[in-house]
Amino acid sequence: MSPKKRKQLILFNSVIVIVDIALFSKAFLGLSLFTGTALAVSLAWTAVAGSVFVFFKGNSLILAQKETRFLLQGIGSLNDCIRVFQEAIHNGDVFDENILKK
Repeated sequence: MSPKKRKQLILFNSVIVIVDIALFSKAFLGLSLFTGTALAVSLAWTAVAGSVFVFFKGNSLILAQKETRFLLQGIGSLNDCIRVFQEAIHNGDVFDENILKK
């Protein structure tokens, strides 16, 4: 896993935790799943369901993102250029149909 993906996952999940703490902490909104008015309990359960949905959907989207490869990094000579070209051919990125489309 790339450092960029790891950073996105940590940031995304931290935001979910902070929002849930704000919703259920007595210092902020103080929602409770079993006590309070019907509106407060339903809002708390909706927040739990929303958090679970956002957690799975967001993490799956982050993990499904294609990682970009920077082929031009570290090219300083003709041999480096040939090596990068051979790597691109073996990975199948060079002759992609999207390149031919205008």
